[in-house]
Amino acid sequence: GETISVPDFKNIKTEELNTFVSEKKLQYQIIDSIFDPKAKKGVVIKQDPEKDSQVKENRIIYLTISAKQPPLVKMPKLVDVSLRQALAVIESYGLKAGKKEYKPDACVNCVLEQRIKGKPIEPGKMIPKGSTIDLVLGQGENGGQISIPCLIGLTKKDALQKLSENGMSEGTIICTDCKTTADKTKAKVYKQTPSCSSNDALPGSTIDLYFGIKLPSSYKTNDEN
Repeated sequence: GETISVPDFKNIKTEELNTFVSEKKLQYQIIDSIFDPKAKKGVVIKQDPEKDSQVKENRIIYLTISAKQPPLVKMPKLVDVSLRQALAVIESYGLKAGKKEYKPDACVNCVLEQRIKGKPIEPGKMIPKGSTIDLVLGQGENGGQISIPCLIGLTKKDALQKLSENGMSEGTIICTDCKTTADKTKAKVYKQTPSCSSNDALPGSTIDLYFGIKLPSSYKTNDEN
């Protein structure tokens, strides 16, 4: 009926686990491996039961360790789809969207090439999850223009996503009264340059954004404009 206290396994290297439990009258079993770019590689990151739990002798402690290498995923086919579709697929595969380059083409914001570190990457090739995918996109014939999206009333996260989906990127970003990280999350766009009422712009253009918590009296949402 006697119990022992479970020690803290976290941050113990996998090759040191046998030594660690040798005199503790416990057993361990690795049940999962997770890649976390912020964690040390090859160490325990989770245990069950938790440390200081009371268990009987020879109890198995189930461990999750940090993988030394990210898992591999198949490179999806992005060529010939729209930028909006490509970004959704990239996210669903656990990849990251990188740089956007534009070339004259009849189809505006259609993917012409997919690259990793400047080199073309074929669909179906196994690549590390979390890889950054750069896209070459159609700019339209003779430098065709696209409509500037209205971002007024959006948070920074939503505004940047909408810019990306429309083939544009952020320029200068100013939050007039943000003092904390929470403020930056809650702040909304009250001004953009160029405005959504101005002339169309070339794909790849930048938009300056102005955010605030206490919005100016002249502020109007897109629904009110």
